[in-house]
Amino acid sequence: MKKSLILILLLTTITISKADSWVRKADFPNSKDGPFSFSIGTKGYTGGGIDSSTHLTNSFWEYSQLTNTWTQKSDIGGPARYYPAGFAIGNKGYAGLGMDQSAIDLFDFWEYDTTTNIWTQKSNFPGQACMYPVSFTIGNFGYVCTGWNSPNYYQDLWRYDPSTDIWTQKTSIPGHGRWGANGFSIGNYAYVGGGQYGTDLDDFWEYNSITDSWTQKANTPGHPRQDASSFLINGKGYLGTGDTLGLHFLNDFWQYDPNLNLWIQKASFPGYGRDEATFFSIGNKGYIGLGSGGRDFWEYTPDSTEGIPELAQEIKTSLYPNPMQDKATLTILGSRKNALLNIYDINGQKVRCISTDNRQEIIIFRENLASGIYFYKLTDENKTVIDTGKLLVE
Repeated sequence: MKKSLILILLLTTITISKADSWVRKADFPNSKDGPFSFSIGTKGYTGGGIDSSTHLTNSFWEYSQLTNTWTQKSDIGGPARYYPAGFAIGNKGYAGLGMDQSAIDLFDFWEYDTTTNIWTQKSNFPGQACMYPVSFTIGNFGYVCTGWNSPNYYQDLWRYDPSTDIWTQKTSIPGHGRWGANGFSIGNYAYVGGGQYGTDLDDFWEYNSITDSWTQKANTPGHPRQDASSFLINGKGYLGTGDTLGLHFLNDFWQYDPNLNLWIQKASFPGYGRDEATFFSIGNKGYIGLGSGGRDFWEYTPDSTEGIPELAQEIKTSLYPNPMQDKATLTILGSRKNALLNIYDINGQKVRCISTDNRQEIIIFRENLASGIYFYKLTDENKTVIDTGKLLVE
C-alpha cells in the first residue's frame, strides 16, 4: 500500500512539474536591453535600457494584459539609463539608479503615478550610485540591494518608505557583493540570489523583513547565472533565462517553493535564450520578453491544462576567445543534425550563416565583422533553436 501511494505521489509530481505553458504575446515596438520593470494591477511596465540603435533610453511603456497591447507613457525623469532598479508599491511605480550614456553611475530616484502619467523626483538613493541592483517590494516598502560601480561590488540593502520619502539601511546580504542578481518577495520575506562577482553565483538567500536577517537556502539550480528573469505567482517564485560569465545565454526555467525550500524545473522559456530582459507577473500569469536585442514577449501560465512541449535535449556550447579579435572557436556538445550557426548584429540583421556539418568545433573568422556586439543562434534541421549566445568582437 505504501509503495502504491509513493508511486501515485511521484506520478502526480511529474504531471504537475510539466503542466505549464508559454504563449507568445504582442511584440514590443522596439528592442530594449537592461530595463527596469514592474506591474501594477492588470498592467506591466518597462523603462530605460538600451534600444536597437544601441543608445540608452528613458522611454517608458505600459503593457495591458486585457488588450495585449503596448502603449508609450511619459519618459522617466533624469538622464537615460541602463540597468536601473524598479519596483511598485500600491498604484505607484518607482525607478532609479543605473548608468547613463557617459558611463556615470546614478543615484537619482523617481515615482510614477499611473493616474496622472507623471514622474516626480524623490529622495536620492543614499547608498553608492550603481547599476545592476536587485529590487523588490515587501508590504508598503520598496527595497534595493547589491549592485556594481566599477570596480566595486555591493551587498548593502536599503528600504524605501514612500509615505515619508526616507531611505533606511538594513542588514546587508551575506556572502559576496554582486551585480545582476535576481529576487522576488513572498509575504514578509524576500529571496535574492545569483548574479556575478568575478564568477557567476548560484547562492540563494531568504530575507526576513521582521527580524532584518538573512538565511541561506537551496542554491539556484542549473547554471550559475547573472541578469536572469524572475517573478512571483501564487506564493511561488520563478526564475530563468540569464547568461553565464562566458556569455552563454540560458532559457531554462525553474519554480521555487519556499515552504519546501525546493526548486522544480518547469517548461523552458520558448524564445531564444537571453539576458537583461523585461519580466513581471500579473495575477496568475508571468511575462518575459525583450532583452538581448529581442522584441518578442511571452506569457507564462503555471500548472495549466494546455499541451506542454517536452524539454529539448540539452545542447551545450562554449565560445573562446570571447571577446575575439581575429577568430573564435564554438565547441558544440550534444547530438544535433545539420545544424546551422547564424550570427546577427545588434539590429537583428543576419551577417553570417555557417553550416556545422555535424562538426563539434566551428571556427568563426572575423573577416568583415566590425567591432561590437553580435548574437549567435544555433538551429537544427527543423529550424528549431537549440542554443544562443553573445559574441563580442574587439
